[in-house]
Amino acid sequence: DIEPVIAMKPDALIMSDPGLIMLVREKWPDMPIHLSVQANAVNFASVNFWAKQGIERVILSRELSLEEISEIRSLCPETELEVFVHGALCMAYSGRCLLSGYINKRDPNQGTCTNACRWEYDVKPGTEN
Repeated sequence: DIEPVIAMKPDALIMSDPGLIMLVREKWPDMPIHLSVQANAVNFASVNFWAKQGIERVILSRELSLEEISEIRSLCPETELEVFVHGALCMAYSGRCLLSGYINKRDPNQGTCTNACRWEYDVKPGTEN
């Protein structure tokens, strides 16, 4: 239930689920929404799409180069952009990691990543049964 969160009057909501974004837009049209890095915004077309949905700020995917960020900025000058400049960089695309959830039942998209991508693994040749 998102109503208790809205009742706290946050400055904005950071969201990635399109259905929830549309629900908030319908019920609380004045609530600012920032698109989470987990939405994997990687180009100007996706930033432009979300801006048309009323998103005020887009947190860009961590995988983008400075050149790609610059292109997005020049093509979407009215949309606020946010970028991570320090911290862990997952081997998967932002919002697309499945490894931790598969191995440990801890979903990185729910904030419980076990960083399974950083573990050491032994690679063994396959065998036919």
